[in-house]
Amino acid sequence: MKKQSRVLAMLLMIALLLVQMPWGNKSAMANDPGNGGSIGGENVECTAEFAWSYDGQPHGVVVTVTKPSNGATIMYKEEGGEFGPDCPTITNVNEGPKTIIYRVTAEGYNEKSESVLLNINPIDPEIPTGRTATYGQTLADVSLPDDWSWVDSTTSVGNAGENSFKANYNSPDPNHKDKQDVDITVDVQKVKATVTTPPTGNELSYDNTEQALVSGGVADTSLEYSMDNLYTWSDQVPKREDIGTYKVYYRAKADQNHDEGDVGWVTAKIIGEIQAEVSRSTWDYDGNGHGIEINVNAPSTGAVIEYKESEEEEYGSDCPTITNVSESPKTIHYKITAENYYDKTGSATVKIDPADPETPTDLTATYGQKLAEVQLPDGWTWQNRNEGVGDFGNNTFKADYAHIDDNHKDKTDVDLTVNVRKAKASVTTPPTGNELPYNGEEQALVTADGVVSDTPLEYSMNSMDESSWSD
Repeated sequence: MKKQSRVLAMLLMIALLLVQMPWGNKSAMANDPGNGGSIGGENVECTAEFAWSYDGQPHGVVVTVTKPSNGATIMYKEEGGEFGPDCPTITNVNEGPKTIIYRVTAEGYNEKSESVLLNINPIDPEIPTGRTATYGQTLADVSLPDDWSWVDSTTSVGNAGENSFKANYNSPDPNHKDKQDVDITVDVQKVKATVTTPPTGNELSYDNTEQALVSGGVADTSLEYSMDNLYTWSDQVPKREDIGTYKVYYRAKADQNHDEGDVGWVTAKIIGEIQAEVSRSTWDYDGNGHGIEINVNAPSTGAVIEYKESEEEEYGSDCPTITNVSESPKTIHYKITAENYYDKTGSATVKIDPADPETPTDLTATYGQKLAEVQLPDGWTWQNRNEGVGDFGNNTFKADYAHIDDNHKDKTDVDLTVNVRKAKASVTTPPTGNELPYNGEEQALVTADGVVSDTPLEYSMNSMDESSWSD
């Protein structure tokens, strides 16, 4: 278990270093049109990760879309292949680099398409730890993991205590690096005390008091325990109050004839009750599917919620949903699990209530029309359809809504705004152009008597410019 912890820590450090390297993450902004939009629209913004350290798992290109926040479609292909939703992957160093082309599309956005080299980098081998020997032995008596070897196995392990010796690692595959002259610590000990019967880790229910984490155990000297990664030892059985999983280290205690024995560990648990409640189960209709929402108060993190519709089904991660009022009510069963907590199960009823109708907007009319000529969506009617739309500008009129499905409510006396546009002025009977003899004085060029128009006349001489008109 100690070795596994060190391996995980090492892998996390390597992963953090690789993520910070600029070639492992590439930011992209679209400036070319595609299926998701046309030139002139907003650009898709995304980042792509395509360089990984070997971990025995398949890896592909990971594209993270930052604009738009949702609704984007990502497709991948190898060079010469066809686009598909699944990115090709590689697992081993010798499979790369591989050319991968990804394409991101979204409605109303310019698509992004880019080619990257998917690559797996070799990693350092795990440095052996926990090597022990007895005074008087040589390194030939100290085993190493496969593919590791001592530089000189005839070397004495030296005096009691921790001594360092050089070792080499010859990688058997391209996924790991060769290492030379690596310092490996050997713990040289006297004759060790032994544990003949290990202690047992207790599984306890939380009761707001300190409880002993282990029980039993026999050694040829006496037992001692550690709770802080082997730094501090005590012959007192450790106790704890809080909910959690505890790793209790133990060993045979040293005396004048023995060094301390090998370290072992057991797991002890103090298990609590999950504190949770259904925070929402009723929704107004909005055309989307809705289920139940559960708020977990304890533990604060790490809880997993699963759902099912009937007792006979298996639990799954997706909560069943309903969309329409007619589907209400529906009973949903749930199960909450968390490490160090007892499972919690329950059920709740999800319900959809009818929603208010969407108020019509962008209604337009022309001066002189009546409301009957202003079309409304299905279900809506004007209270006085013979009423005129009024003067130019935005005018408000009353309308009613009678629901056309169970998902919406009836509404009355709803104010709707109509944007009234100007009508084009017209001349029914034009003026008469005069034919006059010259008399040396200014004379009227037209006769306006008998003119019929819906607004006063204005005139312009030899120009249609706006500034040249006069009444």
